Amino acid sequence: MLGEGTIGIRIIEGNDVSTFDPKDFGRKLRAAREELELTQQELAMRSANLENPVDRISTAYVSALERGERQTRPSEPFLDALARGLRHKDSWTVRGWAGIEKDPDWAHTPRAIRRDGALTKPDQELLVKLYYRFVGQA
Repeated sequence: MLGEGTIGIRIIEGNDVSTFDPKDFGRKLRAAREELELTQQELAMRSANLENPVDRISTAYVSALERGERQTRPSEPFLDALARGLRHKDSWTVRGWAGIEKDPDWAHTPRAIRRDGALTKPDQELLVKLYYRFVGQA
């Protein structure tokens, strides 16, 4: 629950309703960056995926996040990139700042596929097999 006078965005994903507080996220991000004595540009550079030069995080985006100006929650891959830049071994710390619970029930893809009543059982199992093949767990 948000504190009095706090503006938050309710994010609905699957069956989950979470609250993203952009100001709180920004404060936590800035504190973690400053603790490492990094500039915003250094954090952006450290967060970049070096294997994919197109996958870059801009200094302006980091700055906007820290100021709480981005009203939508960053994507999970972006949060993982920030965790990489902050040298967090566990990206769930940064995801937690954004209101994402660790391993939420609705986020487990095979479970969500199997709960989809619009799919037949054979279709559900086929999609689960394809999912595991796609993520390299087949």
